[in-house]
Amino acid sequence: MRSAMRLPLNLTAMALLAGLAAATATATATAAAEVPEAARVDAPELAFVSIRSGDARIYTRSAQGQLRAVTSEKGVHSQPAWASSNRLAYLVRLGATAHVHITDVGGGGGQRLTSDERMETSPSWSPDGQRLAFFSKPSAGGDTELIVFNLASRQATVLTRNAGDMGPTPASWSADGGRVAFEVMSDEGRTQMWVAQTDGSSARNVSLKLT
Repeated sequence: MRSAMRLPLNLTAMALLAGLAAATATATATAAAEVPEAARVDAPELAFVSIRSGDARIYTRSAQGQLRAVTSEKGVHSQPAWASSNRLAYLVRLGATAHVHITDVGGGGGQRLTSDERMETSPSWSPDGQRLAFFSKPSAGGDTELIVFNLASRQATVLTRNAGDMGPTPASWSADGGRVAFEVMSDEGRTQMWVAQTDGSSARNVSLKLT
């Protein structure tokens, strides 16, 4: 039921936040061992997950067919998301935890953003490439949070906290970076659309106004 409802809700979010900067495009798997996930905004390059080395790692492929391994640290790597710059966000899962990492594809290893023992998922970049939104939940259980992380200040802002299930679709940013739209599963099992201010000042359910 949830997946069947997602398409119209995402279209509604785009109508609410006119001119959203959609930085991620999902592609069809080209082989069992390779899953394309994210296309760059400023260059014809695709980031994808591959197990060709035996472990799930992030690779990029250019329009000319040049293949490059981007990540190498321990863990299962997934959910690559391009910034407007040459940086890539992705998940690294180790045991019962998963954390958002970023890397400069031009060189350098991956950098973990947070230090808490949590399950993080669905990173999405702000239009200017300076902030990341993602969902986070304590590994031991508890409410899911929508967090915006400022890379310059290293400050994490909790936009909203919900006992329900948020995601797994990444939050969508408004063009000015002031708001994000995201999905929440209600207690009745219905997917609802919420909008939050990225300074953490407010979050509201807009689904009822659209029915």
